[in-house]
Amino acid sequence: MTKMNIYKSKYLQLLKLDIYYINKFKKYSYSFYSLYFVFVGLILSTNYLLGLAVDSAVSLNLKSTLLFSLLFLFSMAMLNIINFLSEYISDIYKKLVEFDIIERIIKNNTATPREPGEVISRISSDVENAVGAIVISVWIIFVIVRIVATFLFASSISLELAILILPFVVVYGLLTYFIGPRLMRARSEEREYYAHWFKRLKESIEAGLSLCRVNILGVPKIYVTTTAEYFGKFKRFTFYNRGLMFLANMPVVIGPNLIFVLAVINAINGMGTVGEAVALRGVLSNLFEPVAHLAATVGSYYVLVTSYERIAPLLESRAEKIETAPYAEFKNAVFKYDGRTVLYVEELAVRPGDFIWVRGP
Repeated sequence: MTKMNIYKSKYLQLLKLDIYYINKFKKYSYSFYSLYFVFVGLILSTNYLLGLAVDSAVSLNLKSTLLFSLLFLFSMAMLNIINFLSEYISDIYKKLVEFDIIERIIKNNTATPREPGEVISRISSDVENAVGAIVISVWIIFVIVRIVATFLFASSISLELAILILPFVVVYGLLTYFIGPRLMRARSEEREYYAHWFKRLKESIEAGLSLCRVNILGVPKIYVTTTAEYFGKFKRFTFYNRGLMFLANMPVVIGPNLIFVLAVINAINGMGTVGEAVALRGVLSNLFEPVAHLAATVGSYYVLVTSYERIAPLLESRAEKIETAPYAEFKNAVFKYDGRTVLYVEELAVRPGDFIWVRGP
């Protein structure tokens, strides 16, 4: 099977899972995708209204200028509100998917116990990417529709200038394509270091009472060492992240502004208007964001799928149904030590091999 066929097979598998979650959490998923369409429409209409307002001002038409300016401001306000709602709902939806996956891991780990450290490591470093691999399956289709709609709208203003932006879009897409996987791997590695650091932090807090008894005060050395290691990794990741994103944003800064200058020159020569130049710049500036989403998704797809494959075994129970063993049942039991109650049990079933461990001073 070729690499392309493998990706196609994985995509169809993840698409099926994505559709399952879309229907399971339809309150959020349906709302998000509906708002996404509204968001794209508002982006185009906002820039169009701005262009009309500028042309009205240039022609000294006060009434039209005020009308289109008010419509532009209203559209801009709605755009920000819709953007906030869509991103908020998207984050909630992805978090629900993440919780559902973690619950499935916990459930299957109970039926088929695995090494706890491995399970926690997979949850901390791979579940987030695995959720990304799932939810992009449908979302990427909407991104492609947004790219096509934005380019067609720009072409309706000036086909020649819209075509001229394509080299900048291609360069930006390629940069994002190659940068995306590296950032995903760096992020995953940084999260693994964070999980290790948090483990040492938890141990240091839990050991506080014992260390106090033996008169060992101060911060445990193992925590200090782990913190230094994690901080070094965090600095490298942050520098890498910021530096690469700055490089990738260069075409975004240069391209639309160059097209704007050319459009203004065309307007002076009677081949368009200043308002069209302003609208074209705004529309083309918004062309890069979905291209970045598409390129980063394609470039990071292998990393995302790899994370999903790592947690996939944890989502499946390998054990047969456990036969019911004889057990002792405690209800409303009180365990005492030295005349003091140390544990009160409302209901507890104990099977052969189980033990009760009560931690305390």
